[in-house]
Amino acid sequence: MKMRLGRRFKALQLLVVLMAVLGAESAAFAATMTDIQFTPRPGGRFEVKLKFDAPVSQPKGYTIERPARIALDFAGVSSGLSQKKYPLSFDNASGALILQSQGRTRLVLNLIELAPYNAFVDGNEVTVNVGSAQARDFLKKNNYSAALKNVSRKNTAPVGNQVMDMDFRRGNNGEGRLVLTLSKPSIDIDVSVQGSRIQVDLDDTTLPEKLRRRYDVGDFATPVKIVDANVSGSNTLFSIKAEGDYDYLAYQTDNQYVVEVKPLTKFELEKRKEEFAFTGEKLSLNFQDIEVRTVLQIIADFT
Repeated sequence: MKMRLGRRFKALQLLVVLMAVLGAESAAFAATMTDIQFTPRPGGRFEVKLKFDAPVSQPKGYTIERPARIALDFAGVSSGLSQKKYPLSFDNASGALILQSQGRTRLVLNLIELAPYNAFVDGNEVTVNVGSAQARDFLKKNNYSAALKNVSRKNTAPVGNQVMDMDFRRGNNGEGRLVLTLSKPSIDIDVSVQGSRIQVDLDDTTLPEKLRRRYDVGDFATPVKIVDANVSGSNTLFSIKAEGDYDYLAYQTDNQYVVEVKPLTKFELEKRKEEFAFTGEKLSLNFQDIEVRTVLQIIADFT
């Protein structure tokens, strides 16, 4: 009888722990997405209507020009939808994707060409209009700069060194490419690695205000997750955060500067380990109150 009671008590403890975990997970989300509908509108526009089981806040959005995408992040929202991918056959839309991670749910609209949009929140519903003139005014008013969008070129020649355009692309082998279009091909550029980031420092170069921001490029499925574009004094600095085992290559063609970050295959990873493996005889030294010059001379004699 004592053994049975002990087992029941342990089972009860496990049940309490599981309920606490499930409760914590549900508490992390303020609402759940319950429905999504797509409706075509005149003039090549379309509408996306999202429904939730509780009121939600204004989503945080950004756009990517190549490939054309609109992404909306709903903080504190989980997805209760039965599917993640939705094929669309509109004039300017090929599909939609619902992703859930890190306490948020993201709606990604894959477009043929980048178009303006706006998002209206009404209690438990959010309506997204894509392609309307009102959406263009909304974007301008709220300063939603298109991520990696081309900088408008003026008729007059730029003064001094300047980043004219920036773009992020995915290569055929899963590599991420940051492409910078420069006003002059003679700009002095320094590339270095600091921890998990690749730093691209353009000397005495300006960056348009509309491009100074953080770009989340994790959806491209490359080693690159984030690109930070900012200015540091008179220089422009691009900080590329990459994950996993990768290698990078920086090269320039005329006024285009490319930083390519590619994932390493198993073969390349093993080859790198062999290339940088320690060879030779180990040296162990133990000194006390000795001049640095003497230590360096001993090491030189040994090697």
